[in-house]
Amino acid sequence: MARAADTWRIAFSIYWKGTLLGLLAAVIASATIGFLLGFLGTMVGYVDLHKSVAALAAFWIIGLFYGFAAFNYVFARTIGVQFGQYRLELVKGPDLSGGI
Repeated sequence: MARAADTWRIAFSIYWKGTLLGLLAAVIASATIGFLLGFLGTMVGYVDLHKSVAALAAFWIIGLFYGFAAFNYVFARTIGVQFGQYRLELVKGPDLSGGI
């Protein structure tokens, strides 16, 4: 079992890259959905989009999707990278689910 001191560099690398990319993804998602909802709302004559529950739900769903995609990208790029004397690898092991 690894100690926290041994995994700090890998965890921090994944965390800060994922956080920055997630924030960038949130800005892109907000701009994209805001533009689309504003454009479509203007076409149908609905002006109070900022109070709409549907608009809020769309922002949350798209934001979660973009955030997960950003984390997945950062995590995939981190696998196999050397951190001092350590490297994060995926290893296929035996099935330990116990038949569940």
